[in-house]
Amino acid sequence: MTGAAGQQRVPKAFIEGYPILLPPLAEQNAIVRYLDYVDGRIGRYIRGKEKLVALLAEEKQAVIHRAVTRGLDADVRLKPSGVEWLGDVPAHWEVRRLAQIGKFSKGNGGNKGDEVSAGVPCVRYGDLYTTHNYFIRKSRSCIPKEKIGEYTAIRFGDALFAGSGETIDEIGKSAVNLMQQEAYCGGDVILFRPTQQIEAKYLGYALDCRPSAAQKATMGRGITIMHIYGNQLKHLTLPIPSLTEQAAIAAYLDKATAAIDAAAARARRQIELMREYRERLIADVVTGKLDVREAAAKLPNGGVACGNGEERACR
Repeated sequence: MTGAAGQQRVPKAFIEGYPILLPPLAEQNAIVRYLDYVDGRIGRYIRGKEKLVALLAEEKQAVIHRAVTRGLDADVRLKPSGVEWLGDVPAHWEVRRLAQIGKFSKGNGGNKGDEVSAGVPCVRYGDLYTTHNYFIRKSRSCIPKEKIGEYTAIRFGDALFAGSGETIDEIGKSAVNLMQQEAYCGGDVILFRPTQQIEAKYLGYALDCRPSAAQKATMGRGITIMHIYGNQLKHLTLPIPSLTEQAAIAAYLDKATAAIDAAAARARRQIELMREYRERLIADVVTGKLDVREAAAKLPNGGVACGNGEERACR
């Protein structure tokens, strides 16, 4: 390609002179028949695994929702929480607004140009969507020591909320900092620091479970880009059990969600491998490394398997 970045062009002469392999028409038809059939089977396999990943994500959310709103005792006596999205909660739990258990502040920070490969950990608002789920165990990016004065320091147990997002459903996505070392956050991050003792992992699960996400969705404002602010998030209401029960719930969820995450990771890896196999198979067939004429002739008559589960006439 030629030209400046963002304006690159493929020369016409290159396209005109690009060589392709051209087998006889009968063999072209056999290749198309075979690849259509195999691609359809691979497509169904991938869609099945993608559905499994989605179901596992739903299961994970359901497990977290149940634990942080009902606890671990199936026979516990319940009471109305007074909050539509929470429903009933254990009778011995408290229901508190974030303003009652901590303070909010606004994150400040430079730009992505400050990032270095090794330095002081820094969490940017985009990382809350792409990297961190419920917890921040390790930062994706770092900033140089001489830049830390331009950023906001975070502590273990602080909750970080994304101040903006593309959809109302994802607004205010949060994660609790579990890093013990010095760390900072950038701009468009809303920082919540508890002023009373609370289990950090319980807080992480509770702040981004379904009832909390539903509450945050009602707080978002905007059209193209959604925004949320600390003076809105202070009204976010959480069920608060005792510290002992918080720790027990967090330990249970760590174990339960780890098993679900492992199953989802296996399914995603299987999808990745199958896509790699499809690419390699197509390359081998269209370059003649693999002769599929005999295999194509043995395929079911009248059609080939398609990606949408239907059949169409062989070409």
